[in-house]
Amino acid sequence: MKKLCGTLRQTLRSLRLKFLPQSNTEIINIMTENEISYKILDAAYKVHTALGPGLLESSYQAVLVHELKR
Repeated sequence: MKKLCGTLRQTLRSLRLKFLPQSNTEIINIMTENEISYKILDAAYKVHTALGPGLLESSYQAVLVHELKR
C-alpha cells in the first residue's frame, strides 16, 4: 500500500508540474484539488471497467499509473 501511495503521489506531482508556467510571462494554470480528484476517479473507473474485478492490486496499480500519465 505504501508503494501505491508513493507512486500515486509522484504521478500527482507530475500532473501539477505539467501545468506550471515555463516563464514569468506565461499564465499560471495549476489544477485545483477538484480537477485532480476528478481525473483520479475517472481513471480509476476506466481501469476497473476495462479490467473487471478479481486481479491482484499490483495489476490495477500499474494500469492506473499508466492511465494517469496519459
